[in-house]
Amino acid sequence: MYCLIRRVTGRGKESLEYRDSELLTDVLTIGRGADQGISLQGPDIEVHHARIARKHDGSLELRASSTAQVELNGKPVRVAVLSPGDEIRVGAHRLVLLPEQPGFDLAIQVEYGTTDDEAMLASGDFVKQRAQYTWISKSRLAWLLSSVVLLLAFIVPLAGLFSEDIAGMLRDQRFLPSDNFWSTGPLATAHRTPEIGNDCNVCHQQAFHQVSSQACVSCHREMHHHVPEDSDHHAALSDQQCQDCHKEHKEPGQIVRRDQALCTDCHDDADAIDAAATGFDTVADFEQDHPAFRLTLLEPEFADGDTRWQARKAGTDQAPLLEHSNLKFDHKKHLDPEGVELVGGKRKVMECADCHVEDAAGALMKPFTMAGECKACHSLAFDEQAPDREVPHGDVDVVLATLDEYYSKLALEQNPEVRRSSVRRRAPRRPGRSGPAPAPDQVLAWAEKEANLTAEDIFERSVCDTCHEVERIEEPEPGEAEWRIQPVRINSHWMPDAVFAHRDHAMVECEDCHEARESEQSSDVLMPGIDSCRECHGGTSSAAKLDSSCVDCHVFHNPSMGLLNTALERGVAARPVLPNEESSSQ
Repeated sequence: MYCLIRRVTGRGKESLEYRDSELLTDVLTIGRGADQGISLQGPDIEVHHARIARKHDGSLELRASSTAQVELNGKPVRVAVLSPGDEIRVGAHRLVLLPEQPGFDLAIQVEYGTTDDEAMLASGDFVKQRAQYTWISKSRLAWLLSSVVLLLAFIVPLAGLFSEDIAGMLRDQRFLPSDNFWSTGPLATAHRTPEIGNDCNVCHQQAFHQVSSQACVSCHREMHHHVPEDSDHHAALSDQQCQDCHKEHKEPGQIVRRDQALCTDCHDDADAIDAAATGFDTVADFEQDHPAFRLTLLEPEFADGDTRWQARKAGTDQAPLLEHSNLKFDHKKHLDPEGVELVGGKRKVMECADCHVEDAAGALMKPFTMAGECKACHSLAFDEQAPDREVPHGDVDVVLATLDEYYSKLALEQNPEVRRSSVRRRAPRRPGRSGPAPAPDQVLAWAEKEANLTAEDIFERSVCDTCHEVERIEEPEPGEAEWRIQPVRINSHWMPDAVFAHRDHAMVECEDCHEARESEQSSDVLMPGIDSCRECHGGTSSAAKLDSSCVDCHVFHNPSMGLLNTALERGVAARPVLPNEESSSQ
């Protein structure tokens, strides 16, 4: 059963608090034991008091243990069928079955009552009944206990602040209080390292002061700023301490804040973040108030004989979205339900995963290559009489040199007229005599002519032109090739400012997000918009959707903003060059 347990705490209508938890179990157990699904305390509650289970007909059955006292709607019961609205009394506690909740087999509200011992303590009778049999008055007892607490919890641990030897000795003794006595909880798992151990002074460098950011970045040297150092907001954020967001000694809670307020406290006010200067829009909630996704698109720019790829931002709400990678590609043709023809004549019905493969981290897709994904369908063969001989992929000069070598060797090994009559016509000869060998200049001319004809064919019609933008140079410079293939850059990270993992979305089909089946141009941008993500992801108050906060997709410490503490020995970190900003002449 998938159970929703709603616990009610507090006193009075105005101070009531509701805490929901979810539990997947075959049987919902109720009792005093720590392993019970609903743990209740009281002198009249047994370790295993009662249980709720689903019968074969789908109804819910309450069954009390043989000696337990349970009331259903004011009447004692041992076994009973439950319905929404039923009230179960277990000792001083009240359990109410809630109406059916979407996605849950059982919803129950637990209201904790006051036990007899708690009532006695609250009235003071408990202390009176026991103190009246001793010679110690309440006043003397209070002073005595206060002195003991002051000695053990403050004075003895305080001695460790004046001497590391005393501090170490106290920490090593099991029965003596040390400064660990002041800890509000255990260290986070990530901080349980040999370097820290039990030495509080590693982080708490000044007594009775909050841990400083300097202490944090002395270990966490790769933490970065959230905004540029020359930003107006940098000074305000610099006043904050790491401890303002990262709360230690709070396990089982997380040391990294994941609540939406971490970001929306600033970003839900466009005036506060100076939207005109930063380019950021107001964001308050992913489902209710979030701008359209902004993609980083790459565009080639040719200058000084080199191609540089310039990044530009564009929203997914802008149409049409185009990006020019200099690659010719037709998704519709490759995803033809009838299949595509492979090298050798066979046909194959292709899927997205034939070309798009996750990287090792499961986040982005690996770049596809000619030798990897393309070669099964696209051949680099250039001579039908030698189908296994191919030109290399990637460099025009190497392709031309390969063709020159191939036809020169062919001309030297056999008479060219065996293949073509481009050198000379075969002269009549007598039986038993070999024909005259072609002149060397004729052999070289034939080889050069064949190489040039083949090069023109593969660059402009058959091989390279199939996938690449090829430019023919009418008057090449000396030593310059006659053809230039425009460099290709396939965008691998459309949203570098966001966090996304394909592996986490393995249950979703590719075409649910990427409309590739009808795309005929490689310039089509097939990234989904925010509405596609909102089909599954909602804000922090959304119903029947994944609760998604800002830090699920964004990081606070931005790697492009420089180190958080530039005074460390590592110095000021240079802004890294993003992959989308690199230049290429390939």
